[in-house]
Amino acid sequence: MVVHMAGVPRVVASGELVARVDGIAVHLLTVEAWAGRVAVRAVGVPDDDALAAMRAHEVAMAEWYTSAAAAGTRPPRSPADVTLEAVRVQAEQGGVPLRPVAWSHGGTGTEWLGQWVFEAGLPTGMVRIVVEAGDDRWSETLDLTA
Repeated sequence: MVVHMAGVPRVVASGELVARVDGIAVHLLTVEAWAGRVAVRAVGVPDDDALAAMRAHEVAMAEWYTSAAAAGTRPPRSPADVTLEAVRVQAEQGGVPLRPVAWSHGGTGTEWLGQWVFEAGLPTGMVRIVVEAGDDRWSETLDLTA
């Protein structure tokens, strides 16, 4: 289901399942057009195993912070990082790929949220979004006309 929200920024909200990564469902949240950019947001919905892995990661982070951080070692990777780093997002307009300018994910309380930002010039009209993770491939052309 796609819901169009009027106004600026132009937002298309979906919630549609677009991929699975190691059993974690990844859903498209929004595609937004604003300030010459197109932002794509997706979220992983962790299962019980992934939530247990996150709790173990929190313990490992606390241990790292009190000992290994001072030694200059890298922190342990989060299960959410592994999931969202496997998701690739592309955007194109009129058959021309939009240039990726930013990608971010995670953070305390938003571990399973990912955002991909593309430079679009004039981000209106039809924009095709492609999401890939492993063997999963989802695409849809969305109307970002105000």
